[in-house]
Amino acid sequence: MVLLKKKAQIVAKVEAVSGTAETSFTSADVIQNAFDATLQPSFEQIERPQQGGFGQFADVVGFRSGTATFRVELNGDGAGTAPSWAETLLPACGMKQTGEAFATTAEPVGSNLKTLTICHYQDGRRMILCGASGTFNLVAESGKIIGLEFTFTGKYKDTDDAGLITVAYSDANKPLRFANVTMTIGSWSPCVQSLSIDQGNSVILRECQTSTDASGYVASLITDRKTMLTVNPEAVLVASNDTYGQALSGAETAFSLVIDDGVDEVNIAAGAVSKVNPQQGDRNGVVTDDLQLKVLNDSWSITWSAA
Repeated sequence: MVLLKKKAQIVAKVEAVSGTAETSFTSADVIQNAFDATLQPSFEQIERPQQGGFGQFADVVGFRSGTATFRVELNGDGAGTAPSWAETLLPACGMKQTGEAFATTAEPVGSNLKTLTICHYQDGRRMILCGASGTFNLVAESGKIIGLEFTFTGKYKDTDDAGLITVAYSDANKPLRFANVTMTIGSWSPCVQSLSIDQGNSVILRECQTSTDASGYVASLITDRKTMLTVNPEAVLVASNDTYGQALSGAETAFSLVIDDGVDEVNIAAGAVSKVNPQQGDRNGVVTDDLQLKVLNDSWSITWSAA
């Protein structure tokens, strides 16, 4: 039987017990409009050479892990509240939910942060990760749809046969575009063509002999974070904004990005960022100052509200 790539789903469910795979999934667990999905197992192959010659015994598989990647569109739900994908995915990426706001936090999995069971359904076949935590990169280009590219690391559970989950797909809540956007870096409102926000989570798998499955791991865990913003603003005079002087001094300033489609609003904010190693660039004959902004104090958030 041929499996068609387009007939696929990404399903993600918060685990009641971190590292213990969920086994029952419904349409509510399907991440709608998840694009470019893959789930790649990673098996540690322990070689066993024969003695007295060049032969090999069959390998023994050691650690069993995997990585799931996919992209979702940034959107609202038409009512000023966070979409369901955000409520599932962001707490597994180190962001605590309070109402419609998600803010970074440095703590283990518990009441605020979660691990996920993630399934990739492929036209009748299903691959499963559990105990998964992740990171993401928000990518925006002027005039285009804003997307979040997720990478989750977890324990490989198994591959079995399972049909697609019946779900009523909806396109009612359109994705937000990088247009009609207000962005400020301190008191400066630059004109940029692109923006990326790399969440920068360090995700490990906890090794433990008492794990109750064959993976060799308990679950994943976020152990560190370095969030970087990359922007390419049009250059301005020093009198308007001293980009290079601020980079040299290590000046700290706030960052704000407000995206509004007339119905939903998404506000991305960091309490303090610093400019890192700006480089002169060129965009269609216009001078740019390509730079990175390092988020300081691990303090930034994404908040949904009504426009």
